[in-house]
Amino acid sequence: MRIPLELTGLLAIASAVAVTWAQEPAKTTSQLVVEKTVDLTKIERKILKEPAHQTKKQEYCLLVFGPEAKLHVWLVLDGNTLYVDRNGNGDLTDPGERVGIGIHGSFPAGDIDDPIGKSKHVDLVVFPLRKNPATIDIRSAGNYRQTCYPKYGSRPSEAPIIHFNGPVTLKMHKVHERLSKFGIGKAGILRRDREAHVEGYLGTPGLGEESYAYYDPRKLAPDGLTVEFEFPTGQKPVDFVRTKGLLKPDFLMLDGYLPVPRQVQVGTINIKAYLPDRKDIQGVPFTIPNVKIRD
Repeated sequence: MRIPLELTGLLAIASAVAVTWAQEPAKTTSQLVVEKTVDLTKIERKILKEPAHQTKKQEYCLLVFGPEAKLHVWLVLDGNTLYVDRNGNGDLTDPGERVGIGIHGSFPAGDIDDPIGKSKHVDLVVFPLRKNPATIDIRSAGNYRQTCYPKYGSRPSEAPIIHFNGPVTLKMHKVHERLSKFGIGKAGILRRDREAHVEGYLGTPGLGEESYAYYDPRKLAPDGLTVEFEFPTGQKPVDFVRTKGLLKPDFLMLDGYLPVPRQVQVGTINIKAYLPDRKDIQGVPFTIPNVKIRD
């Protein structure tokens, strides 16, 4: 299975915490669905008080929690120290908010109480890499392990916003032609009467570069996801054709194969992806743009 480039260098680190996932209690995704998506651009990125820092340059990231993103928790990386605004009051000088570096260069930041959502987010771990981005790992609401790889900001106003314990949303990667049992072609190019290799993710979008908070699909979709692709045909009276395939869950991703029908229009098209069996997942139909179809 092919892993996107932005994830390959981080799998070894994340596997160190993945051993705890199998012990998490089961839960349905319907408990994470909200009526409408939260507008993260309206959240003020401002810290009320910071401690005296050890280094000249700090890195900032804002975590928000819950379906409506009401709890705000700042992370500030300052050399070998991480500050966590675990009570969400914007004051990083409070007792218990300074975290020293631990084993493997990670910061074990512990738990965050959420009085707004009446829950607790546990086992927050931050893995800073030598270069941005870093890895943030947490078990949101004590149930779902989530992982994110954001690029931190150099000041609070430039900080990415990561939305944990938010609504479950579908995101899809670029499609590839299946060339053999294990081989795939170039991204975004398919041929008619062949199979397309498809990758999908479940998570919650954030604000900023690489701010998507991934859910482990082995918990949310243990039996996989049935995905339906809608291809334009460029013909009348039926101007589209649909095919189905099963995406199987693996670490952070789902992948599988779908047939590309003969009736599909040759040229550059947009493909729409649907989840016919999962009305509780947002972000559908998901459009995969600028796919080139060849004979």
